[in-house]
Amino acid sequence: MHDRPVDSSTSELGSRPVTSLSTGQLQTLFASTRRQQVVRALRTCSQPTPLDELVETVVAQNPEDIPNEAAVRRRLRVSLYHVDLPKLAEADIVRFDETERVVTELSDDIDGVRL
Repeated sequence: MHDRPVDSSTSELGSRPVTSLSTGQLQTLFASTRRQQVVRALRTCSQPTPLDELVETVVAQNPEDIPNEAAVRRRLRVSLYHVDLPKLAEADIVRFDETERVVTELSDDIDGVRL
């Protein structure tokens, strides 16, 4: 697998579409560093991934960006629940069960995209 950045020339990897989203939509979706961090973290987690485990993984993988403090983790948890995971779910990048607070699936469509 060769990771390639999402840009105007990489809406497909070989003959396999990256996702049903256009390159511009992917760029907009992943303009958020937080959503990039979430997908990178989910790539290392087994599914289903509880929200609390995802928060801890994002914090652990990004110590230079996210202080390991309870208040910061709490804000991150709220942001993921209300903003980032719903946006990723709407784009069919993840499946997120809001009631159970768990990510049940990460789409294979973005495996070749470097974030």
